[in-house]
Amino acid sequence: MGAATAPGRGEATRSGGDTVMPFAANVAVEVDGVCVMPGDYLYADASGAVVIPAASLHWVIDEAIDIEAEDSRFAEEIAQEDPAAMRRRDASSTER
Repeated sequence: MGAATAPGRGEATRSGGDTVMPFAANVAVEVDGVCVMPGDYLYADASGAVVIPAASLHWVIDEAIDIEAEDSRFAEEIAQEDPAAMRRRDASSTER
């Protein structure tokens, strides 16, 4: 049996029955058109996946923390809102 390949046509492993042996290590690979370099980080969840270049990791983490804090502030503001008062305010502003 030949090498198993990912859709991105990058480096792969060779099938050896129950034993899997690396075909190449510490080399750049292409996965579905995206280059992944040694040392890069991958994050994946049900929404999809992203490659984070190693040199950008700290910036990406800082941005993610900022976004999470902002989302928390918005959630708190929304939880404090009075829907009935908002409807009354919207109704009075359209009557003008």
